Amino acid sequence: MWKVLMAAMVAIFATFSPARAAMDSNRIVTAVDYVAKTFSCHAKAKEPSWTYKTTNKTVFRTVGRMRRGSFSDIKVGEIVSVRYDLHGDDRIADRVVIKPKP
Repeated sequence: MWKVLMAAMVAIFATFSPARAAMDSNRIVTAVDYVAKTFSCHAKAKEPSWTYKTTNKTVFRTVGRMRRGSFSDIKVGEIVSVRYDLHGDDRIADRVVIKPKP
């Protein structure tokens, strides 16, 4: 019985997508590519930067504004929180929240 239960659990977990949503909070934007619609950011100086790709389904929000944001609102030095999915080695941004500078 135990082996059957374990086999069923493995089968269930195998059907889930390996890409899982993750969240990076309070990252500082270090580079923006307006042509490729990608941006890079890191948590603190001397830490590695990660590049995030955006799609036409990526949602942009700016704290303190009522209107929906856009990719053009991202600037170097801005603080952002990014919810993303991993697709291979690519980080695909689902939601980007742009925060005011301190």
